[in-house]
Amino acid sequence: MSNVIILGAGRGLAFAHMIVLNPDLFSGHEIKGIVEIQEAVHPKLRKRLDGYGLKNTRIFRSAEEAFQAIPKEEADAVLVVTPNATHAEYLELCLKYDRHVLLEKPVSTNWKDAVRIYRMARQTEKIVQIGFVLHYSPFYREIKKLADSGRLGRLVSMHFSIQRDLDSEFMRGWRRLTANTGGLLNEKSSHDLDLIQWIKTSQGSPVEVFSFGGREFFPRDTGPDFKHPEKCSECADKTCPFRFDPSLYSTIAREYSLNPDFENFSKCVYRTDADIFTDQTVLIRFSDDTHATFNLNAVSAKSDRTVAIYGTEGTLCGSLSRAELTLMTFRDHQTEKISLNRLLKSNDMHGGGDTRILQDFFECIEKHHRPSASVRDGVAASRLAFAADKSAVTGLKVDLETEFPF
Repeated sequence: MSNVIILGAGRGLAFAHMIVLNPDLFSGHEIKGIVEIQEAVHPKLRKRLDGYGLKNTRIFRSAEEAFQAIPKEEADAVLVVTPNATHAEYLELCLKYDRHVLLEKPVSTNWKDAVRIYRMARQTEKIVQIGFVLHYSPFYREIKKLADSGRLGRLVSMHFSIQRDLDSEFMRGWRRLTANTGGLLNEKSSHDLDLIQWIKTSQGSPVEVFSFGGREFFPRDTGPDFKHPEKCSECADKTCPFRFDPSLYSTIAREYSLNPDFENFSKCVYRTDADIFTDQTVLIRFSDDTHATFNLNAVSAKSDRTVAIYGTEGTLCGSLSRAELTLMTFRDHQTEKISLNRLLKSNDMHGGGDTRILQDFFECIEKHHRPSASVRDGVAASRLAFAADKSAVTGLKVDLETEFPF
């Protein structure tokens, strides 16, 4: 049984809690240590770990300190759940200390680091898995199965989208800057760009990308006469849907944040220094001359991911939030409703992908096989994101092999 060290206490704390909450799946996998470089939050982290029943999990200030204190015989696996820009350095350190790695998505914030990570993963015998949890969700697994079965025929046109639910945190927290994330498309939707390629794998690969993108949901309030004050607390518009209230900062997704950035969260979304796109459409051409579109909207009345795939033999549509698919086949004129809710637990996140990716990681280590979501998948997804952002800025189509070879 593999024991783990976790680098990064935010999402890493969520993984730790998940292991505790699912003893039927992860019995025998101990969390030996967790690394958090912000020493000020260590008391809060200790209290949280103790509350999960992880009183023996040690807290470290650096990865180097953790690896020296805990040899690979005691913990041969590492979950790297740190900011995107640190992934290359942490992967190199993990491999130096001979550990298997689950590397959180996106793989990196820039193409140079993405290629560096890809080369390191190719040169090691250790398991290096990318954190594409949606790759493991029953919803997308069913789509992949139907696409590979031939029931849809040749996949000619695919349309994927993500809608956020009035979540303006990305405009005010650390994700607001492209330098920290590689862009919102890379940070939030490398998942989706991976899924598009994965589902199409047997028929073709992406060759060209064109994209439009903007910040139209949150146009910058500039000039000598500002319409909005700098902070929400100073604003007279009490009905603004983007008004920040610290007392409401308690959703499940934020449960594991030990040090919320209330200073930046309290700023008006129209007055921040955010440089990410909030709305973007990506058009992808595949090697077999078929195509796919992806739409990202940072503001929506309802959060969801939706899919519509048009093949020569049938059409498949679905909603992740409902865990439902509708398959319509042309030759027999049949319509089939597919519900996947039975495969989900009440506390499942990311469509049930979180627990399943950890299961696959530990199984890969134990049985010495390669993960379903590989570093190559991670690099290929970020490649599309970087190409799309370049296209949106330049207004030009991007040839992937010429401009982003790997």
